Amino acid sequence: QRFVELASHGTSPLVRLSLASALQRLAPVDRWPLATALAGRGEDQVDQNLPLMIWYGVEPLVNDDLQRFASLGSSASIPRVRINVARRIAASQHVQEGLVLLSEHLAGAIADEVAHDLLTGILQGVEGQRDLSMPAAWRDAYDRLVQSDDPALRDQAVRLAVVFNDQTALSKLRRIASDRSAAAIDRSRAIDALVVKRVPGFDSDLIRLLEDASVRTSALRGLAAYNQPRTAVAILTHYDSMEADDRQNALLTLASRETWAMALLDSMEAGRIAAGDLTAFTARQIRALGNSDISAKLARLWGEVRETPRDRAKQIAAMKSWLSADVLSQADLARGRQLFQKQCAGCHQFFGEGAKIGPDITGAQRTNLDYMLENIIDPSASVAKDYQMEILQTESGRVVTGLIESETSQTLTLQTVNERLVIPVDDIAARKKSSQSIMPQGLLEPLSDDEIRDLIGYLQRRP
Repeated sequence: QRFVELASHGTSPLVRLSLASALQRLAPVDRWPLATALAGRGEDQVDQNLPLMIWYGVEPLVNDDLQRFASLGSSASIPRVRINVARRIAASQHVQEGLVLLSEHLAGAIADEVAHDLLTGILQGVEGQRDLSMPAAWRDAYDRLVQSDDPALRDQAVRLAVVFNDQTALSKLRRIASDRSAAAIDRSRAIDALVVKRVPGFDSDLIRLLEDASVRTSALRGLAAYNQPRTAVAILTHYDSMEADDRQNALLTLASRETWAMALLDSMEAGRIAAGDLTAFTARQIRALGNSDISAKLARLWGEVRETPRDRAKQIAAMKSWLSADVLSQADLARGRQLFQKQCAGCHQFFGEGAKIGPDITGAQRTNLDYMLENIIDPSASVAKDYQMEILQTESGRVVTGLIESETSQTLTLQTVNERLVIPVDDIAARKKSSQSIMPQGLLEPLSDDEIRDLIGYLQRRP
C-alpha cells in the first residue's frame, strides 16, 4: 500500500524508478495496483527509463488477467505503455479475445491520442497477419474513428479494418491508391496495406500504377508479392523512364522469381538494360533462385564473383598496391558519392546518408585501406551473427534474402536491401541460413578502375 501511495502521489522520479524495478519481483496478483499507479503518471512519459521499466513489470500480466490488461492499456497515461500493451495483446495467443476487448475500448469515449496509441500497438502486433475475425464492437469503433479530425487516426482505422477484411475499407483504399489527386504518401500507404492483404485483382492495379512516378516505388515492391504473369514485361517497358532508385527496386523485384529473372537477363543480353545497372546485391539474389541455367547466363552477362580465398587475397593485395595516396588524390568525389548511393547506401549510413541495415561506416576504420579493402572484397571472412543472411522461399515461388529482424509463432520479419517484409509463417515454403554476410562479394566487380578509385576516395574523405 505504501508503494502504491508513493507511485500515485510521490514527487521523486528516482523513487518511481525503484518502484518500477520492484514490480518485476512481485507476484502478478500483487503488481496490478502498483502498475496502474505508475502507468498513470503522465509526466514520466518523457523520462529516459521509466516508460520501459514500467512496461517490463507490466508485460507478464497479459497472462494473468487479459481484460484487466486491456483496461490498463487504455487507462495508462504513458504512450509507450499504451502502445506496448496493445501490441502484446495483438501478437499473443489471445489475439482474437484481446481484439474484442480493445475494440470495445476504441468504441468508447477515449481521447484521440489514446486511440492513436492503441491502434499503433494493434497494427504492430497484427503486422503480416491477413485473416483475423472482425470483433463485434469494431464496427462501432470504426464509425467513431473515421469521424476524427486527425487524418493519421483515420488512416490507422482503415488499415486495421483491412486486416479484419472489411470490404468497405478495402474499396476505399483501392480508390485512394488510384486517385492521382490524393497525397502520394496516402496512396503509398494504401498500396502497401492492400499488398499485405493480397487483395485479389490488385496486381492488375499495380501494373497500371507503374505509369505513375509518384507511387511507382510502392507498386514495384508490391508486384514482388504477386505472381502476376505480366509483371516482367510491364517493368521492363517502363524501365527507361524510371529514376535510379526505382530502377534498383525494379531489378530486385525481377530477381525474386525465376521467370522474371530470365526476362531480365534476356533484356540485358539484347542490350536494353546495361549490365552495369545490376548491383552485386541483385546478382546474388538471382543466384539464390537456385536455377543453374539462370546462374550460368548471369555469369556470362554480368560476371562471376571470385570465390576462393586465394583469389580474394590476391585482389586485395593488388588493389592496395595500386590505390596509393597519389591515385586517391585524383578521385572524383562527386562521382564517388553517386557510386556510394548506388552500391552502398542501401545498407550503410555514411555521415547520416543511407540505410541502417549494416554497420554505420562513418566511424569505421575507413581511412585504413587494408581494413576497407578486406571488408569490401571479402565481407564474409568474419560475419557477426546479426548480419548473417537468411534465404526464404514463399509458397508462391518468390525468393527473398535478408536479415531476420524478429520472429513470432505467426510471422517472420525480414529486412532486405530495399524493404522490410513481414511474412506469415504459413507462407514460407523453405528457409535456410547462410554463412555469408548480407553484404555480397563482388561489389567492385562491375566497376571500372576509375570508379573504384572514386568510390574509395569518397569513403576515405575527410568530413
